[in-house]
Amino acid sequence: CIVHCPLLVKHFLDKNNSNQNYYSSFVEEFYNFLKEIWIECKPIINPNILRKEFVKSVSKFSNFAQHDSPEMITDFLNLLGSHLTDNKIKYAYLQSTPEAEKESIKHKCEDNSIIDQLFYGVLENKYNCIYCRQTKYNYDNFLLLDLPVPKTGKTIKISDCFNLLTKRKEAGKTWKVKCSNPKCKKYGNWVAKIAKLPKY
Repeated sequence: CIVHCPLLVKHFLDKNNSNQNYYSSFVEEFYNFLKEIWIECKPIINPNILRKEFVKSVSKFSNFAQHDSPEMITDFLNLLGSHLTDNKIKYAYLQSTPEAEKESIKHKCEDNSIIDQLFYGVLENKYNCIYCRQTKYNYDNFLLLDLPVPKTGKTIKISDCFNLLTKRKEAGKTWKVKCSNPKCKKYGNWVAKIAKLPKY
């Protein structure tokens, strides 16, 4: 599925990028793998060389034991991205994001690679203290996003899961987040929203 992401394939096979000096044999073999598929159009392709380079860094896949495909894709993309951080690509930010927090996201993401741009999203968490009224934001990058499933007997849509994820949470017994104000240290409310969705 990774080799069928058009923007990723275009990046690697673009003439401006195809001659770059790759920092690892793994990335170079991934480029060769894409070239065999999309340029040379070989009817039969052996992925063993790419796999050998991959398991050198992620040894848990060195045998043929059963693994979850999301786990493999996550490790594959993380390894690929870790060797491509020289390609500085900046995220597009939502206009609704506070100016002070835009710089926080920008600083966090400005050195990221094409992998981060295409496959990673940003989750905004807003904490509001119900006592001192102080508001705090933080941002988390995600490759995979766990969505809560509503407990209902009706048919569930994906939008229902996103709505539950971004629903305002009140401080209670199940979770508690302390206020960052050292003079307060009480508990507050929390609400999340998707600040950036990945392209894939």
